[in-house]
Amino acid sequence: MSPMFFAVYLERALRNVREIAPLRPQVDNGLPSELIYADDVDIVTKEKERAQEMKAIIPPTIGKAKLKVNESKWEETEVNGEAKDEEAWKRVKKLGSLLGDDEDVQRRMELANIQFRKLAKVWEHENIRLNTRLRTYNAFVVPVLLYNAGTWGLCESSVRKLEP
Repeated sequence: MSPMFFAVYLERALRNVREIAPLRPQVDNGLPSELIYADDVDIVTKEKERAQEMKAIIPPTIGKAKLKVNESKWEETEVNGEAKDEEAWKRVKKLGSLLGDDEDVQRRMELANIQFRKLAKVWEHENIRLNTRLRTYNAFVVPVLLYNAGTWGLCESSVRKLEP
């Protein structure tokens, strides 16, 4: 029940934000005001000025509901018709994954390696049995590596990177 209560509570806080937010610009007609998944909220607008206004009003407004914004996780993604960097979209992170499959595989491998190194004392301790080490690896490293892997559409070279 807790995640459902949180979703209801977050929605109430976002309604408070919508009530005090400046009017949406004409260019945003037809766009959703935000995209919400669990505790991730994307503000959708075509105008940078509006994005900056929203960034200023969101933290104090939802703070009144005793919710906090982790501003270090805020990301700005600009999507337009100009092809300045056609590959930039692949490096956009949504819900903990990069949109580009190969880019996400590389990132997941790096994160799993970091997690593996954090457990160095387990790997080096002489009194820990191999079976316990394998269970630790499967519980703490493999999930980091394979997070959201079901969404990947991989080429052979990426699959080879993942194979032992």
